[in-house]
Amino acid sequence: HYPLAQSYRSLGQQEKAEVHLQKRGDGRPGLYDPLMQAYYWLVDSAEAHYQRGVLAMQARKWEAAADLFRKGLALDPENSQLGFSLGLSLYWQGDFDAAAKQFEAVLRQSPDHMEARFNLAVLRAQQRHYRDALAHFAAVAMQDPGRADAQVGQAEMLRNLGDLNASLPHWRRAVEID
Repeated sequence: HYPLAQSYRSLGQQEKAEVHLQKRGDGRPGLYDPLMQAYYWLVDSAEAHYQRGVLAMQARKWEAAADLFRKGLALDPENSQLGFSLGLSLYWQGDFDAAAKQFEAVLRQSPDHMEARFNLAVLRAQQRHYRDALAHFAAVAMQDPGRADAQVGQAEMLRNLGDLNASLPHWRRAVEID
């Protein structure tokens, strides 16, 4: 599509060029190689299980993803990305308690893992554990003052706790950021 877009552009047909530019893809070849696919599934490493788990998540196969992330964690228990991804897959399966435990495990191991903390805050908010969620949103906002979503999270938790006045500065900060 890219060479076709260039041709249309050189002819002055910008609209047709734009249509083909949108279809050009990301530039990576999409060749299917059955031998490499078979090889890919033989590799038994934490990274390979992580990559397979990501593919399963993209296909919305949450249980398969969780199994793959667990296999990766068995090989590399300190891998916080695997632990976080397991938490996400558990969340999307609807196993909120297991997801919360997994996010907490990641935070014990890597206290600065902002996405684990943020997702735990969202999960706690959904479970109506507003004070716990507020603490996690505040920690994220402290670690990254430019995150509007952490400000909104704090404002919402304070509102849910009935402290509207305390929520106002967080709403203002969210508007300033975004």
